[in-house]
Amino acid sequence: VGVDLDGETPWQAVGHTAAWDGDQRRQVRRLGVAVFVHGDAEAKARVHLDRIVRRGWPDAAVPALEIRDLRVAVVPVARSTPLAVDFGLSVLARNPYDPDLADVVADLVAPDGTTRTYPCYWSEPMRLDFTKGLESVVPDGAGAWHLRFSPPVSGTWRWRIRARITWRDRVLEATGSWNELSVPDAWPDLVPVRPDPADPTWWKRDDGTFWYPLGINLRSPGDTRQDKILIAHAAGKALARRDADPLSDPLPGWTSPQWDRLGTVAFDRWLRKCRENGINWVRVWMCPWWCGLEWNREWDEFGGLNVYNQHAAARLDRVMDLAAREGVYVQLELQNHGMTSEHVDAQWGPDGRGNPGSPYSTRNGGMCRSAGEFFRREDAWKIHEKRLRYTLARWGHHRHLAAWVLSSEMEFTGDWNESGAFRDPYNGHAAATQRWVERSLAVVQDLDPLKRAVSIHFSHPWRGAKLWELPSLGFSNSNAYTGFQDANMGLGGRGAGLDRALAIYLDEHFPPQRLKRPTLIGEWGGHWDRNSSERLLAELHTGLWMQAVLPYGGNTGYWWWLFLDASDTWDEYAGIARFTQGWDPRRRPWTTLRIKASLGEVKTLGMGTTDEIRCYVWREGLDQSLALPGFDDAGTLRLPT
Repeated sequence: VGVDLDGETPWQAVGHTAAWDGDQRRQVRRLGVAVFVHGDAEAKARVHLDRIVRRGWPDAAVPALEIRDLRVAVVPVARSTPLAVDFGLSVLARNPYDPDLADVVADLVAPDGTTRTYPCYWSEPMRLDFTKGLESVVPDGAGAWHLRFSPPVSGTWRWRIRARITWRDRVLEATGSWNELSVPDAWPDLVPVRPDPADPTWWKRDDGTFWYPLGINLRSPGDTRQDKILIAHAAGKALARRDADPLSDPLPGWTSPQWDRLGTVAFDRWLRKCRENGINWVRVWMCPWWCGLEWNREWDEFGGLNVYNQHAAARLDRVMDLAAREGVYVQLELQNHGMTSEHVDAQWGPDGRGNPGSPYSTRNGGMCRSAGEFFRREDAWKIHEKRLRYTLARWGHHRHLAAWVLSSEMEFTGDWNESGAFRDPYNGHAAATQRWVERSLAVVQDLDPLKRAVSIHFSHPWRGAKLWELPSLGFSNSNAYTGFQDANMGLGGRGAGLDRALAIYLDEHFPPQRLKRPTLIGEWGGHWDRNSSERLLAELHTGLWMQAVLPYGGNTGYWWWLFLDASDTWDEYAGIARFTQGWDPRRRPWTTLRIKASLGEVKTLGMGTTDEIRCYVWREGLDQSLALPGFDDAGTLRLPT
């Protein structure tokens, strides 16, 4: 029995429209043999497979590599808007995602004569279908090469495509002709953002105007950690109708399995809500269950190391397009901590629920005997670096991509644990992790044409202090759950309250003036796992206003996006958007203020500078329950002069 897998073989697509070619051949995982006994439906037979022989490729002349069907799909309409070029190559790459086998780049010459090389990327077209409440991703045609580059300055640019493909045991090369491109001297509707070099504790748009990030986590459609509070919040209420519109109708009683079925349709719903309520920032993860590129080929549509999940990439494409439509900026987490953890949210090994574990693990054919070796081994680093390159090539042109984060909750990852750093919560440090961070920062910062901020993330703000001293980190980014106060005695200790947590996080752990970068919060809102509706609603309301009157670089990180939707409290953000509209705090020395109220039950928190004080005043306990009565007369405040 022979199976011809040549690219010219007329294999038929079933359930999709992708043509059979070398890229489809690369994805073959299993071959099967079916045996029938004619004339007897009940007969049984034993089949012995004597041997399986891979014959290899037939003799062929060395082909010439050519750049074909080059098409300029989009030209920049302003600075920082993309040049989009699509093209093919006459020779199929053995693995188009691996630059060691397919190094396809663009040479670019800026108006001032400086040159740079920028990676192109391979993608396979996918169609996102939504039927009976379920989003599915379906292959939809043949793959192609793409250049997506956003020129950061106006003027005349020159560009060309170069390709270097490994064909069998030979290297083939091709170079395209030079092309000219005129970039208008104008700003787009979504201007790129970054920390302001003149006052790096705040953000600015590239047109010079002040930008205040205001927003929430939208990690992925579902989050099982939120299901308990969603069920409790829906108790006694009418549940969502079967025919409810997932884009606009209330969906009480929905939990993670229902949201996961929606896929990007959930983001369509939420990003509309963001725009309607002044939210301009969201945090999205790339992880094995949502928008991640590289994982074990035995799970979902992943292909193993050096092969990138095009179904997941298509979903991230749509999330970015939806965010652009609604005018919302995205902070993209490039991997989650569980991918390199054997202890907390561990995904390194099989979990017994279908996840077979990391492709970097020796258990799955990789090179790392432990999760910590992912950070220490040079061969693992080289594969990680290739994924960074692909990510920048595919999504780096989006001007509303506000920032990159290398990994979530790094104190839970392998090397931090194996080095012993985790055992010392205040002074623990892992040198190999720092080296990995520094190298990753350098790769992203070198490749990124728009030079966005790049950072890391820790769960506990008192951990990783030495790592947070790295000057190349673009912003500070950790968690401020008040649950830490009781469980860990951090952020002020037992019963200190939300106001103390936010002030200590800012002034003691991440002082923006000393670190010379904006301070943001990655996650906050009650306990990280166990909450009541009352507590989450109270902290949402008071916490947003507390951040708004402190010298945080933005107002970000509320974790409970599914609860926000279930409680329909999106409008809590609208008031903050109005309060900060037109404000510009830059180049003034702000300090945290505690202003004494004449009435003991009244609490205050704020910030002041030489010519302005911004202050939030609330009744003690309001951060635990919004049901507390107000005052007919709340007394007076004596403001410093």
